[in-house]
Amino acid sequence: MSSPPENDAACRGRLQVQGDDVDENDPELSWPWARAKAPSMVEALEGLAAMKAACPHRPAKCRQMSFLKAERFIRQCGVEGGVVGRLSRSFRHPAATGSGCPSNARVDIEVSSGTAFVIEVKKETA
Repeated sequence: MSSPPENDAACRGRLQVQGDDVDENDPELSWPWARAKAPSMVEALEGLAAMKAACPHRPAKCRQMSFLKAERFIRQCGVEGGVVGRLSRSFRHPAATGSGCPSNARVDIEVSSGTAFVIEVKKETA
């Protein structure tokens, strides 16, 4: 099987912070990709960490467990060889009465096409 051309965006998807307490148009709360080469597990974890760091304090606190679950999911995908094809997962805040967090506070992982979250194997040079 031949590799797709470099300008072919065969691998598409995004990680995103969602909910009523965040600006859905804030580009720092989304980590999209559209490219020929699958994003690695490490790249996705770095993107997730960058989104968490960019998230305002209160919304980040509301999603503490969501970020942790999303990280575990990405790591598990890497161990299992990555994601191939369409996938959509939402990691929601466990709604607790009086928590002050919106019921739709979540972190989403969406793979629209191609492969994602693979573990890159470094080639040794002789």
